[in-house]
Amino acid sequence: MPKRETKKNQSCCYCGSRDPKGLILCNVCKKWFCNCVSMREGSHAFLHLSIAHHNSVCTHPSSVFRGSTLRCSSCNSTNVFDLRFNPNEERNGAPLLMCLSKCISKRSRYDKRYADDSWFPIIDDRRFISPVLAQPPLGPDARNDLCVDLIRQYEVLCLSYPTLSFNKVQLEQTKRLEKTKLDYESTLEYYNVFEPLLRVEASEMQQSQLMDGDKHTNVHFMRDDTRKCVVASFCIHMCEYSRTIREWDNMMLTYCLFQDDYDAIDNNEYKNHMKNLEYNRRRFRNEDESDATARIVEENNQEEDDMPAGAYANLVNEKRIEYGGSICSLEEVDPSVSLFKCTMKVERKIIPEGKPAFEDGFYDIRLRDTNSTLDRRLKAIVMMDQESSIHQTIFDVILGYKAAMNKHVFSLTPEEKRANYDAPELKPLNEPQRAALIECLQSRFTLIQGPPGTGKTNTAATIVYQMVQRTHNQIPDVPKKKYADSATLKGKLTYPGRVLVCAPSNVAADEICRRIHRTGVNVVRLMAVSKEEMPSPVEELCVHVQAWELLKDETDIRSRRRRGEHIEESEWRKYLRDLGRIKREILMDADVVVCTCDTAGSSLMNGIPFPTVLIDEASQTTEPEVLIPIVHGAQRVIMVGDQCQLQPVVISLQCKACKYDRSLFERLIELGMKTQLLSVQYRMHPVLSEFSNSAFYDNKLVDGITEKNRPVLSKFPFPDKKRPLVFWHVVGKESLGSKGGSYQNFVEAMTVIEVIRSLVECKCPQNRIGVITSYTGQRLLLMNLLVQHGLKDVECSSVNMFQGREMDYIVYSCVRSNTRKEVGFLKDPKRLNVALTRARYGMVVVGNASLLCNEQLWSTYVNYHKNHRTLVEGSITSWRIKRSL
Repeated sequence: MPKRETKKNQSCCYCGSRDPKGLILCNVCKKWFCNCVSMREGSHAFLHLSIAHHNSVCTHPSSVFRGSTLRCSSCNSTNVFDLRFNPNEERNGAPLLMCLSKCISKRSRYDKRYADDSWFPIIDDRRFISPVLAQPPLGPDARNDLCVDLIRQYEVLCLSYPTLSFNKVQLEQTKRLEKTKLDYESTLEYYNVFEPLLRVEASEMQQSQLMDGDKHTNVHFMRDDTRKCVVASFCIHMCEYSRTIREWDNMMLTYCLFQDDYDAIDNNEYKNHMKNLEYNRRRFRNEDESDATARIVEENNQEEDDMPAGAYANLVNEKRIEYGGSICSLEEVDPSVSLFKCTMKVERKIIPEGKPAFEDGFYDIRLRDTNSTLDRRLKAIVMMDQESSIHQTIFDVILGYKAAMNKHVFSLTPEEKRANYDAPELKPLNEPQRAALIECLQSRFTLIQGPPGTGKTNTAATIVYQMVQRTHNQIPDVPKKKYADSATLKGKLTYPGRVLVCAPSNVAADEICRRIHRTGVNVVRLMAVSKEEMPSPVEELCVHVQAWELLKDETDIRSRRRRGEHIEESEWRKYLRDLGRIKREILMDADVVVCTCDTAGSSLMNGIPFPTVLIDEASQTTEPEVLIPIVHGAQRVIMVGDQCQLQPVVISLQCKACKYDRSLFERLIELGMKTQLLSVQYRMHPVLSEFSNSAFYDNKLVDGITEKNRPVLSKFPFPDKKRPLVFWHVVGKESLGSKGGSYQNFVEAMTVIEVIRSLVECKCPQNRIGVITSYTGQRLLLMNLLVQHGLKDVECSSVNMFQGREMDYIVYSCVRSNTRKEVGFLKDPKRLNVALTRARYGMVVVGNASLLCNEQLWSTYVNYHKNHRTLVEGSITSWRIKRSL
């Protein structure tokens, strides 16, 4: 095991600075970093902590903290991104530190001294503040090519090569990516543009997942007599992962090179920890492991990482102890900091020769998602060239041939155009919705634009129902082309056939599946294999659940396998074959199959034709993703979305610059393809829809409800009792969130709590209130404060996660407040549109209006409030109309 850093090499890993007052030691990787700011992205110490997702540091013995670990004086938390100091509070000549997420938040409930901005973050403007750490000049060993990209590349390599020297890293030349186009000459050109973008995005997604997770976490191994296996027990902070961890998720534990307990306050605690390690080492060495470990797979210690062939070919992958397995239990410990206790069934292990197995100690914990989406998306592009995969007209539309767009290729009789197309158990269609359905019946490719609250999911479910009914009733799609011979005409007739309904997320897929099921249609829900063990709101419709029911005689095999019992390989393979066969039969018998776009690429779907394909939330789906369902033999494609709302989520900045986050839905509209606009909104109080309608939809929307349908909460202090909308101008100060990669604003967060308290005092139930923000740091802080202040039933979410949803009352926290006049991605008009269109009865916007006015659209929005006298400042009990900024 590597030794601790000695005085001889107490210098910055990146530049060699040796100024003791400007150095900190990372407790996770045991490397020194300085507070020098040689790049606009931040100091060297900050860049290491934020990129590597490390958050605990030890000071130099010569500093004011005398070589101690920076920690909260109350709860001993060592997360530097969460620590605050008060200039008026000191202890032993050093600033007194306290954590925001637990201690300050808790005390703010009953002590006003903790409810304002008198506690400052120890990391500000992407560097440690001077009372904590000095800012030294650039060190003598700084490289000429020192930059953020080089540092990021080094930190990724350190995941596999922890002792790699920074000077050995060579900056890779970034491959130039081609921008996506409006139209393409061929599938070859289409592939050549999208293939590199897909690979870059997949690579950065994988790197992000590797960086995510809890670091240096205590893990305890034990035998589980019930499951007859070895399990690992540990705690995780849910906010440290790219998504919510659930039971049956695959996790990976990597043994830390350094096993000292930097969270221990005194030496006795550390000694006790080392005694426990040695005890468990002997226990697993002496006991018979045959029963408990017989089914744990030994893996080669080789990781799939994108190492360059030349520069690092001589590096040997340092052998690390690793365990893989699935979460078998998950228990919430502390909701205020999203802390959960996990039990993981150990299914895989990598143990270097001479190392003991199942050793308690400190491990890095990561989510291990299987990534099959890249291959499926590339395959979909290739399959476009197969004649049986897609109709020629649809192919032409996707490539951008304008001559193929906006065409009615099927005929409807006058009686059919006047017919009633309502579906049982769904809301009746209004005129724009009905017009959209008729357009679908006449076209091979239809775009339906559904602004917020216009009932696009209800419309989509009704369209699916009508397509199924036409197939059952043998009502053909009659081509508009007139054939001389009626027999020839009859031979050309087709029917809508089996329908494939897809969405980018499981939440959206579940919702439309539930709506379709109401109509009585034979619909099934296909889940990804990795999601089959998770609960589903439409469980009775899930293909795997129905297959398990039909395989009751063999289901015992699954139960035995879950308990960890031995099963013969031949027996298990037979079960999987039978299960796959029955799943295929269920899919073939269904009228409608619902799944996510990526799951449509499952091998279970191979060879099953779907003449009609409907994509819900199509504007949130990348182009290669949306192709996966289409290449299942689509003869008619219907896309439902809204180009004025959020685009697909793409994490690579390089891919974003190439417009990879532009959906096919949006590209076709830019090419001039017409949309069917659903123009009647039923969600918002007319006042709440006013600005969005004007700014984003050219006043084309009409309100399907009146003020009487959305009565104003009379006791809440809205400045205008007829307008349930207010912008509360608050000047707080933004700071980095507890993860170091996002922003939060404590003053603004406390203001949000005041608003919610006032709503609750006005008899508004907590579960009818939603809090949204565009920043993860603020969301985590607000979730914490809501729990601390007894408001845990109030839902707090990001703007992205809330798209497609609604709540009676919405409080929107803008967060950004700085002297640099930066608003970040708040300037995205689509994000603002989504944020302003979630509320049904009333909305409160909390933010720094003066700062936001530096961006044109926000300036228009703030002036809208000024003109209606709903821009206020001061206390909520005595709001004052703000007339100037």
